Amino acid sequence: GRLPPDFLFRPRSGGIEPLLRAREQARVQLAARESRVPTYELLPIVENRGLARLPEPKTGDVFLTIKGDPFITDGGREYLFGLLIVQADGMHRHASLWAITTEDECSMLERVVAEIECSLANCPDAHIYHYGGYEPLALKRITGRHRTCESSSDRLLRRDRFVDLQSIVQHGVRASVDRYSLEQLEPFYQFERHVPRVVARQALRVVERALEFGLTREFDDDARFAAEGYIAANCR
Repeated sequence: GRLPPDFLFRPRSGGIEPLLRAREQARVQLAARESRVPTYELLPIVENRGLARLPEPKTGDVFLTIKGDPFITDGGREYLFGLLIVQADGMHRHASLWAITTEDECSMLERVVAEIECSLANCPDAHIYHYGGYEPLALKRITGRHRTCESSSDRLLRRDRFVDLQSIVQHGVRASVDRYSLEQLEPFYQFERHVPRVVARQALRVVERALEFGLTREFDDDARFAAEGYIAANCR
């Protein structure tokens, strides 16, 4: 992080650009470590890259979060879905949908796809926002597992309506974090969760353990409330 750009060596194969990006990332992280203040820089605007890929906000925009556990039954299960839909009055409608059983997972997929299709039918310019690549892959996985909503899911994925906000952030902002996770970036815009992260993580562990061992009665309303709060905060 302290090396001047002209000190970097040119690799035997490939260009020097990846080294320059690593040096710049190290520089920002080092500055924040020494100052103890979160640091970020906006990257130059490039067409079809970073912040230039961010669509205009629209009524009907959907923010999707899915929480899954690969150790629930064979093949895993997506056990909690979070949806936030922007209404015509600018308010947000949020839903937390549980999939406690395999049958629940199938019905929740159908409900989520129906909600998204309805929103896009009313607002054709709306998009489906997610953070990271998990959600589109999870929808493909559940669709294949239950053989339902196949044409609808395929149509949504092919219409180029999914927007990965993590990719946009990583190519639009250089921040003093090492993973660019949703939680790591929250200090930059003073986001406050109603359910503390420590409480939410504990609740998710309780829920996942109960689902993995088929002990669904072992997680109480407090764990359910904390897990729903975590998903709702991710959507917001």
